[in-house]
Amino acid sequence: MVNHSDDRPDPRDSTRISPETSSPKRPARFLYGERSSLDPRANSADYLADANLFRRSYVRTIGESEGMPLDSTVAWFVGNNVAFYKLTSNSCVEAKRTEADAAADKIDGVVFDYVLSGEYSEETATGFVSLRAGDLGMVQSTVEVTARSRLARIATIFLPRTRLAAALETDLSGEPFILRSLSSAPLAPFVGAQMRLLFESYGRMDAQDFEIVLEATAELLIHLLRGELSRGEQFQARPSKEFMRAIAYIEENYHRPELTPDDIWRGINVSRTQLYKLFSENSLTVAGYLRDVRLRRFVDALRTTDASGIGRLAWTCGLDMQAADFTRLFKRVYGMTPRQARAALQAGQPVVTKVFPAPSDIEEGGK
Repeated sequence: MVNHSDDRPDPRDSTRISPETSSPKRPARFLYGERSSLDPRANSADYLADANLFRRSYVRTIGESEGMPLDSTVAWFVGNNVAFYKLTSNSCVEAKRTEADAAADKIDGVVFDYVLSGEYSEETATGFVSLRAGDLGMVQSTVEVTARSRLARIATIFLPRTRLAAALETDLSGEPFILRSLSSAPLAPFVGAQMRLLFESYGRMDAQDFEIVLEATAELLIHLLRGELSRGEQFQARPSKEFMRAIAYIEENYHRPELTPDDIWRGINVSRTQLYKLFSENSLTVAGYLRDVRLRRFVDALRTTDASGIGRLAWTCGLDMQAADFTRLFKRVYGMTPRQARAALQAGQPVVTKVFPAPSDIEEGGK
């Protein structure tokens, strides 16, 4: 168990400490804390100051939570050149970080967010990324960004720019890496599994052991970024607004079994040829991405439901297939049957993709 004795550092001191910066109150290797917005000892200003790894101009409830007290709990762990941040929120929230905030706290690096459940989006002056359960994204800590979440559980890792520059020989400050989704990266499922493990193990694992796992996950993230950089020219331009509209349309409608690529291009008001070009420019296919989203949502449903039948869960995720065909596809992608996956998830084990679907499984025009 992580020691939460009274002689620990005041968590208030951690909110403006860069992982690279020493502090008289900081332990030799790590700093941790936890704060709830509903803590009767703290007001909203205290929560804003204490519960964010980075300075924010505001944090407020929106949408269905508007006018209600913020109900969020955050926990953090700052190691050597890496920091972990855990958010559990029962509210719909909007948070704003401005360039003035970035200049004030001088925290310079990259933030990686993995969504365990709920919905999360980030918007900058030049881009927009929408993440749901099982998705991984990144954003620079130095840009102005508005983040919105809905009933979200999010694991976050921060890596300082100096560490990334030393490992990758680039500081990732170029346009393609200001804000982007990393969910399609080959290593994303493995990074996600590690970040989920960190989220679920926080407070139950010895602090030194926790830092070892955190450090291993940070190295895995660096390998993921190295792979993204090696893909070259396809990332010289950020995804177009039309492509992001297509992604958002799929995320909103994947649960409809009748949804096909034809529905998508009509839904975002582009031609069929334009739609396929948008995805091919990002090394994706329309049908393949749609199926990938459905499979990831199915795995998340397995994790959160115990009694529902496999066939019904698959159907609610838009996977309208014969049971044998679905089991065969699932086993090809995940290396196990859906029932085995459910048992693994209930035992606290990760379920990640083993291979990509065969070309016959992602043929354009298929569901």
